[in-house]
This record gives sequence, C-alpha cells and structure tokens, in this order.
Amino acid sequence: MPRLDVAALALFTTLTTACIATEAEPEPDVGTTAAARTALGPPGTLFTRPVPRTTSWAYDARGIDLAALGPGWRTADVGTPWPHGDGPLGYGESYLATTVTSASSGHPTTVYVRRGFAIDDPARVRKLYLRVMYDDGFVFYLNGHEGGRASMPAGPVRYATLASGHEAERRYVTFDISSQIANLHAGPDNQLAVEVHQTSTGSSDLVFDAELVAWVDRPAALPVPEAIARGALWSLWDRGGDLSTAWRAPGYDDRAWSVAPGPLGYGEPFIVGDTAPGSITTYLRTTFRADGPYAGLTAEVLYDDGFVAYLNGHEIARRAMPSGPVTAATLSTGHEAVGYEVLAWDAALPYLLDGDNVLAVEVHQAAATSSDLVFDLALHDDRPWLPQVSGTDAELSAVACYTPLFGWAIGRAGTVVRTTDGGATWRRQDVGTAADLRAIDLIDGGHGWIVGDDGVVLATDDTGNSWRPRGPAGVSDGFVDVQFLDAERGWILSSSRLFRTSDHGADWVEIPLPTGDWTGVRFVDASRGWLVGAVPTAGDSWAAIYRTDDGGVTWTQQWLSGLHFAYLFGVEPTSSTTAWAFGQDSLSGHGERKMVTRDGGATWTRAAETSNESGIYDMAWVGPQLGWGVGYGGSIIHSGDGGATWSVQVAGAGTAAPTLYGVACANATSCWAVGQRGTILHTGTGGQ
Repeated sequence: MPRLDVAALALFTTLTTACIATEAEPEPDVGTTAAARTALGPPGTLFTRPVPRTTSWAYDARGIDLAALGPGWRTADVGTPWPHGDGPLGYGESYLATTVTSASSGHPTTVYVRRGFAIDDPARVRKLYLRVMYDDGFVFYLNGHEGGRASMPAGPVRYATLASGHEAERRYVTFDISSQIANLHAGPDNQLAVEVHQTSTGSSDLVFDAELVAWVDRPAALPVPEAIARGALWSLWDRGGDLSTAWRAPGYDDRAWSVAPGPLGYGEPFIVGDTAPGSITTYLRTTFRADGPYAGLTAEVLYDDGFVAYLNGHEIARRAMPSGPVTAATLSTGHEAVGYEVLAWDAALPYLLDGDNVLAVEVHQAAATSSDLVFDLALHDDRPWLPQVSGTDAELSAVACYTPLFGWAIGRAGTVVRTTDGGATWRRQDVGTAADLRAIDLIDGGHGWIVGDDGVVLATDDTGNSWRPRGPAGVSDGFVDVQFLDAERGWILSSSRLFRTSDHGADWVEIPLPTGDWTGVRFVDASRGWLVGAVPTAGDSWAAIYRTDDGGVTWTQQWLSGLHFAYLFGVEPTSSTTAWAFGQDSLSGHGERKMVTRDGGATWTRAAETSNESGIYDMAWVGPQLGWGVGYGGSIIHSGDGGATWSVQVAGAGTAAPTLYGVACANATSCWAVGQRGTILHTGTGGQ
C-alpha cells in the first residue's frame, strides 16, 4: 500500500498563484509538520475527492513532444483520441494497473496524462491538496495553468527535459495546492493534466497516479445513510481539549467539526481522511437511519490504538481501553490496525431508535507521541440487502458500477445519481436532459453510455464526471438498451430500430430488424448476438428470441412463446453459447419467466422457477456461475451454480414493496439493485 512522503511539501514553494518553485527534494524528515504530511481540513469543512486515486486517466505515450504543439494537450486530446487506463500507470513496476509503452521508442521519456473532474462551487473550496505517486518527476496543470512541479528543473519543459529523480515506492506524496483554488471552474469541465518525466532516456521504470482532495464548506445537512458502510463520513474533532460527555448525545451541535470519510487517522498508507496528530483523543460522530426491527447488529472495526463507542449517548462497546471513566488524557492499552475486527453489537439494540441514530466514538492513543492513528467502522443488521439513501424519489430504471465504490443509477426525468464511496452517499448529477433514462453501460474505468426517451444518447469519457450527447443525428426514438464491447464498438436499441457504432459514437449505422417490439439486445462479440422482445403473431403479440451470427445483417428466430403468454425484458449472455432471457408470464407482473440456452440458441428451455412467483425485470451475472435477478414487489433471486438452481434472497411483497428494475454487481459480493420510489439496495455479501 502507498505511504505518504513526510517531506513532500518542502518541494512546493509558491512563486505565483499559477507556478510553484522547483527545489531539490529533501530527504524524508520525521520532524516535518503535520501540514506537510497530511491533507487537513479547516473547521466546518467537508472532505471531497474530485479526482480519486486509482481511477482512469487519458494518456499519451507516443514519444512525441506535445509541448512543441502548444498548451492544448493540457485540456483536450491532441492528435488521435488518447487511450484510457487506471492508475497507477507507467512501466517497470509490478503493482501498476496500466502499462504504457511507445510504439516507436518502447519506454517513453515523458508521458502526458489528463483527467476531467467536477467542482460544484469553487467559492466553497477552502483547502486543495494533490496526492501524487510518481517516478521520477512531474509538472501539473489545473485548467491549463501550471500549478506546480516536483523533482523537475526550473524554466520551460519539453519532452526531453529530464527529472532530478524520485522513487515512487508505492506511496502518495501530499502537496498543499490551495493557491490554485482560483483556477477552478464551476461545473464538470475542469481538467487536471500532468506530464511525468524520467531521469534518463534509459530509465527502467515510470510511475504515476494522483488524487485531488478538496475541503469545502460543510453543508447545512449531511446525508443520512440506512447503515454505516466502510469509508462512511464522520464528523471529527482532532484539535485537542476534553469534550467531557455532552458530545456523545444525539442533539450535540457538531457543525464546527470537519467531516471526512474513513479510514481516518494519520501515519498509515491506507488513510483516506486525514486527522491531526498530537492529541491523545480524537472525537468522531456519524448519523444513520434505522428501520427495524433488527435481529442483531454487527460491527466491523479497524482501529489503532483503542476506542469507546456510544449509541445515542449510551456506551455500547470499548476495545483496548481500561475500565472506568474515560477522559481525553486516558491512554489506550494498545492495538494495531491489521484488519477489520468483526464484533457482535447486539447489546446496542435496546438503544437503537426508529429513524435517525447517532454513533459517537472516541479514539485513544497508547502514547502521546504515537506515530499513527486509525479508525473506520461499518455497522449493519443481519439482512443481506440493505437500503441506501438515493436522494431522489424518482423511479430508477437501471444501475451500473465500475468497482464496489463507484456506481451510477438512472431513471425518470433525467435522474442520474452516483456514488464514489460504495453507496454511503449518492449525489445527483445534471446530465442536461429531462427525458426518462432507460439503460446504462459502463465499459471500463473511463467510458460509459446512457440511453433514454426522445433520442437521448449520452457518453462519458472521464469516469462519469460529465455526460455529453453522442447519438445518431436526427433520431428521436426512445432507446431502451445499450451495450458496448469496448470503447469503440457498441449498439443502441429502440423498440423498433438498432444502431451500431465502430468509432466511439462518431458515426452510427442502422441495422435492419425484424418487425417487433424489442426490449433487449446483447452481443458476445462483433458478430454474434441475441435480440429479445415481442413479435406480432396470429393477431396477438408473442415473446420471441432472435439471434444473429453476422453482426445483424440477418436475424434468425430461435424461440416463440406460443399460446402461453410471456413477455421478455432482456437477455444476458454468460458465455458464447450460454444466455439467459428473462421476463414475466402476465402483464400484472406475476409469474417468473427465465429462459436459458446452453448451445448457442439451438434450444431454449424454461429454467426452474423459485417460490417467488414474481416477474424478473433485470439480471446480472459475475462469471458463468453467479447470477441475480430482480423484479416485481422487490423480489431478488440468486443462483450460485450457473442457473441449475435458484433461491430467493428477498421475497416479493407485491405492491407493499417497491418493484426493482435494475441490478448490477461489481464482483461476487458487491451488488446494487434499484427501482421504484428512488429505491437503492446494496449487498456486500452477495446477498447471503
């Protein structure tokens, strides 16, 4: 894991608001001030990450001198569209997520990277920090303005300019760049650009990743999640003094405290929300909503050195702490944060309230001179799928995720909400349309697509920070599905028309379809795909499945429902020969319908039903074995054996529960389901 460079700030001596002096980098100094080690926030501010670490970057590693072409590369691609890759990127190190090479020179001397990000209101930004993992040197630009440089000489910088040297050592160095706040723009059109330089043309490695941290004015009200997830937001007081006991109570006014996500602390490489060192005790508070009754409560706690926890003012747990009264000077007995400790907190149930609850925690050090402090906590009940606060009452039609942290949900009236913290908070995004949005597809760490009514086709190339129209010109169809194989090749489907692009949406070609009312399309490669929906037959409309093996030039009917009515909402392949079509057996939403082929569509058979008897509106698969289906009345079903058997994880409750329309999984354990009334459900256990 990366570790902060304790001397990094000495590299950044401000000359003007747009440029920072370049000095020889000092050796790490354990006496460096806290401001140099950590990204501390002023009182009454909220920690945000406009650019999170290990996210996607556009990069140019062609081995050409972009500086000779002018400053345009700092805000837009120069030449051909740049490829994207997750950080850390570079070459020559085993921990890199993306390896970059030049076709002409192999290992380029300089690599140019860039990423867009959003800032709601620059006037609310109080502190700005850049955390960088780099080898050997870099210069960064904020919206085209040079913001600083490290391990680089003064003066003009070209492709051949060599760095003075710095080893990445898989750690992030923190720089206070608050002088650059004036260069921020309101909205999604901000650009962070960096040129990463080597110490020699024959250098064996190059490394880059970065994170942008902005402390902004704390809002009047913080979001209240249904449970406390790892990495949740905490109000924190790390400025010394003894707060006695009043701070534990739900009604305590903590608006002067700063707010940051866990893991909180200092001195460890995995810390996200920095706290100030020097005090024996740091005080934390967070609010969550309960909608019991609960059978039990489970806490997962990462801590160093010790803590005491209070629920609505009542002590419910203490670890690595002496018995008896506790003050700000009480020392912990000591504990190292080597992993999350799972604790049964059923003793807290008598103090749990329906509605809002306050969990207060005081974290204590084992010594006044301790080198580190760590705290993070997750608190949840025993239900496998837990509700999250979406911040909207709009019907949500689909959900997609890049990782267990990054997800998007879309729905009625142009609704788009996203999370960057595993669903602890969901924030609304303005995507410039009020049309109902129907489907979303995320291809990799940088690219994604949304389609909806009135011909809406939106694309992102910056991990969802901004969405821009990129559909076929003059087409006003209501699109119902979208799928991309990679950044260039994809399809969008309306109820009667299918369009294909091979150049990232620059051009679209219509593919003729059989007459029908189509609901879903999926391709396993550029040639082979399935189409599902309904076709007019014998004066009625029957569910049908079609297949193409030539990219849609011809379509062959593989299955027709016949007299037994069925309606299919979509299709999901799990391999080149296995696919699942899903839907219902009546317009009322009752009657689970799952069709499966395991021979490329030569035969389709009806899969065994569960006791749920609810229509299936969406499916998600992780590999060929793990599958989930969601549908009418909030039902969720699951298979762990490739669909041979299915079990009910959440039983449908008819009109008493919101119907679920979309499901997506980041891996075998982390999934989201969305539906009516702004419902978002999440599981971190695969629903088990």
